[in-house]
Formats: sequence, structure tokens, C-alpha cells
Amino acid sequence: MFFLICVLVGGFSPQPIPLPFPQADKLLHFIVFGVLTFLFLLVVLDRCALFVFLSMAILGVLIEVGQGLLLPSRNFSWLDLLANIIGSLVSFLLYFQLIYKRNFS
Repeated sequence: MFFLICVLVGGFSPQPIPLPFPQADKLLHFIVFGVLTFLFLLVVLDRCALFVFLSMAILGVLIEVGQGLLLPSRNFSWLDLLANIIGSLVSFLLYFQLIYKRNFS
């Protein structure tokens, strides 16, 4: 839950976080949403895994739209949104790869 709060605070901060190279924010979006998705998957296990992935995708959309509508110093980015969703998807797929590999080995 703490990580989710950090994501929301970072997503709605008035100024973007300074990053070391251009477009580094895409990598940050990918990693943050991947980790967030994986943490939630560890909590719910297989029961609601698809729901977790879809929830993270929706959260990514809401944060990007919120930045565009609510924060004059921030803007909506399709690439940020894509990085959020791909990070969640990769985490979702890795989670199932690890679970099924463990269960069938």
C-alpha cells in the first residue's frame, strides 16, 4: 500500500521528478508499474490476477489523464501511458511464468 501511495504522490506532484537522461521517465513508468503490479499479484495470488492487471492499466490511464487535466505544469503523455501498461503486462506475464514454472517443475 505504501508503494501505491508513493506512485500517486509522484504522479500528482506539481513538477516532474528530475531524471538523468531524456525520456528516462518512460523507463521509470515501466519499472514503477511493473513493481506495483507484481506486489499486488503477490497479495492476491491467482484469484484476481487479471483484475490486478486491468486495475493497474486503469490506474495508469487515470494518472496520465489527471496530470493533463489537474496539473498545469504537467501534461498527458501517450508514451508514459504505454510504458505504464507494458510494465504491468510484463510483470503479469513474469508472475505467471514464475508461478507455473514452480507448480509444474
